Amino acid sequence: MTRRKIEEITEEVENSFEDVLGVPSGTTEVTKKIVTRDSVESDLYDDKDTELDEELKELQNSAEEMFEMLAEEMEDAEPSKRARLAEVSGQMLNISLGAIKERSKHKQHKDTLHQKSKSLDKRGSSGGTTNNNVFVGGHSELLDFLRSNNADDASEDPKIIEGESEEID
Repeated sequence: MTRRKIEEITEEVENSFEDVLGVPSGTTEVTKKIVTRDSVESDLYDDKDTELDEELKELQNSAEEMFEMLAEEMEDAEPSKRARLAEVSGQMLNISLGAIKERSKHKQHKDTLHQKSKSLDKRGSSGGTTNNNVFVGGHSELLDFLRSNNADDASEDPKIIEGESEEID
């Protein structure tokens, strides 16, 4: 998750018209908007994930800064230039949207890997032993066997055959 902040910074710059108009040099003020994002770090991310996330945030921030600048310029632009400025500002929003989509795909992939590792951990901790007991006979034979034998002398019963089973066709 990220939080978006827009900061307005006012800088004093030199303008070529200051000499013509008789204004002291370096007194022209220019206001710039800087878009920044603060992200919440996840313990699942490693260094490469953080690097990719930072690059995508940087791309998104610069696209949104350009959009803010173009939106301000549209107010002062000639009517014939406004359509082109609106088109370019829309492209900046599209770039920002693309960066957001890439970041969400990146997070979705990390979440999927995390879920898979969790399920593998659960599967491994339950034990891997399966006991299959096979009884070949009818219902009445099984009941007779259970009634007549105790657990101690069941291993000595000649009816019980230990070993591998064979397929019967």
